[in-house]
Amino acid sequence: MKQDLQNHLKDFATLKSKYKATKYPDSSPSSLLYLILRKFDLGIEITEIEFSWLKERELFETYEYIYQQQEYKSAEIKKLEIDYQPKSHHPYTLMGAICFERYQYSKGEYWFEEAIKRGANPRDMDSEIRRVVKNTKDENKRQEVVNYLLKKDPQRYSWAKFYCKNVKPIR
Repeated sequence: MKQDLQNHLKDFATLKSKYKATKYPDSSPSSLLYLILRKFDLGIEITEIEFSWLKERELFETYEYIYQQQEYKSAEIKKLEIDYQPKSHHPYTLMGAICFERYQYSKGEYWFEEAIKRGANPRDMDSEIRRVVKNTKDENKRQEVVNYLLKKDPQRYSWAKFYCKNVKPIR
């Protein structure tokens, strides 16, 4: 447990440095700043409330960096949706997979639904998700997506149980 705390403290210091928030005095892993920076670092969109919190604490460099990155990602997605084969399901399938790789599951599901509307087979979506799970190197991240899938539909994603940390191999 002490090792976990040390890892979180080190991670927080790294994130503060990376996102120009070193002047913020709190170094506790329970800090909202740590949660915001981890969330952003994982590719999860920051909420308006979290942006306001950064502004209130005068973390303007951090705020600007995160805001610009999110705007850039949004523009990329909009460009893909308008410019690239809007009637084809392929770009939508790709976007769904990319979002799952970034741990943005609800966005990924949105893109997969759009792909299905354009003729994609739902089994293809499942294959893409399975590929993402299989190729995830970070065990904690893999467990996160597996938990998400099993919570969402344990029947449909029963294959994901194979990737659970607590499952013992069958002999």
